[in-house]
Amino acid sequence: MRRTAPHRPCRRRRSRGRGGGGRRTAAGHGLSRTASRGGIEIVSRDPDAAPRIGLGLLEHPDDLWRMVSGIHHMRQVAKSSPLRNHIKAETWPGLVVTTGADLERAVLQGKNTCCHAVGTCVMGRERTSAAVVDHSGTVHGTDGLYVVDALIRPDIPELPTRTTT
Repeated sequence: MRRTAPHRPCRRRRSRGRGGGGRRTAAGHGLSRTASRGGIEIVSRDPDAAPRIGLGLLEHPDDLWRMVSGIHHMRQVAKSSPLRNHIKAETWPGLVVTTGADLERAVLQGKNTCCHAVGTCVMGRERTSAAVVDHSGTVHGTDGLYVVDALIRPDIPELPTRTTT
């Protein structure tokens, strides 16, 4: 009979993180309603060919301005009491990044997404510009093909869709 090691309870450990010790807290911001729009394009009649997908992240100047404004706002919050006594460093973009042009460059170089694709199939009448499905989810120009998930959501939620669908 083989002996097994005795059960050892889990212990909580403090994160060492990049700073070498202690607890870490992160704060950030993002845009849930953007002016920028991406797109998808069918590039071949071959059903196995991948479509061309363009996310369009921060292509609209209002979105970039809002992200830079968010950095300014987060910095003001971090300077407020009682937080200022507990924050040791700003890890991104870093306090040396101060000018508008430098902040814009940092945002554009560091842009990312936490994409929860919804509303990608426009609902509307068949001859409506960009409409993909009718009010019942039937794909225009087809018989018996329906979209029945969050792709036809008429209003995009401001929460991750995995919690709302």
